[in-house]
Amino acid sequence: MSRSTAGTRKTTSNINSSSPKYIGRPQVSMEKQGSRKNGTDAAHKMGYGLVNVIETHSPGRALSGSSRNQLAREMNSAENLRIKSEYGNRVLDERRDARIANSYVNQTPIQGKTTAERAYQVYQGAQTLSNPKYGNAIGEMRVQNPETGGYYKVKNFSNYN
Repeated sequence: MSRSTAGTRKTTSNINSSSPKYIGRPQVSMEKQGSRKNGTDAAHKMGYGLVNVIETHSPGRALSGSSRNQLAREMNSAENLRIKSEYGNRVLDERRDARIANSYVNQTPIQGKTTAERAYQVYQGAQTLSNPKYGNAIGEMRVQNPETGGYYKVKNFSNYN
């Protein structure tokens, strides 16, 4: 199997959807919209899959109803959305998010340039959310530098690339 298709393909394989901490996709309108005609999606930088991985694998109580509503509004705000191709969103981002989720759950370093780039994009999206838990969780994850064999944190990605 080539590197580009290696690993878990869906973020949901790392989520316990029966957990009381699971956050479903609410019916809150998105501030940006893709176009079926143009084959584009409004794609989350910090998506619900990774939010749920962090929520369902972190100690503590589930978010309250008002906190979930606030999170939904922030997740669907223009700052956490970008327009990209359906394939880029539904296949590539999902594949990379699954690798990030797998690294988060197993506490292993992120490997691969495109996965590290996606992790940094997720981190930037998480910075737009009022709850710092998500940005801290992603930002503190380690990335293995293929050139040196050393490690750096996702939040420091721009210093190494």
